[in-house]
Amino acid sequence: MWALSTYDARHMVNAWYVWELPVGKGKRFLNQANRLVDALLGGWQISGIWTQSSGLPVTVQNGRAWPTDYWVAGYATQIGPVPRGSDTHNGNGPNLFADPAGAYAAYRCTLEGETGQRNGLRSDGQFSVDSALCKRFTMPYNEHHTVQVRGEAFNTTNTARFACVNPSRGNPT
Repeated sequence: MWALSTYDARHMVNAWYVWELPVGKGKRFLNQANRLVDALLGGWQISGIWTQSSGLPVTVQNGRAWPTDYWVAGYATQIGPVPRGSDTHNGNGPNLFADPAGAYAAYRCTLEGETGQRNGLRSDGQFSVDSALCKRFTMPYNEHHTVQVRGEAFNTTNTARFACVNPSRGNPT
């Protein structure tokens, strides 16, 4: 039963940025602007977060067979190369394998007394880009007091990554 941990996120990259546009009082552009121009064009800020990770391990189940005992359902046994996966859509929704029939043929039901292979595949990882646009207004009674208005967008690229449930060597579809 030795295998990768179910929570093995091999690679994870996070990056974030905050960029205050160089426009307005005390900045590179329009440094000497009057209050009205500074209120309209100054104080803008762009920020974002990029997250990407490798996928988590996935186990192919043994269908509805219990080769070890009736409390523990076994895992399928890999007998050949598994076709590379790529979250494809095969009419029934997302599919871990580009060739489901080839993936089905790469496994056999585990025999009595065997345990099968645990966490032999990897699902797609996480990917998301979040972004924000902010405007800071200086209060007219005191330039040390400000108000910020923010607009934020989560998953800006609208990327869908489906969580992979454990595939099973049941009936091929």
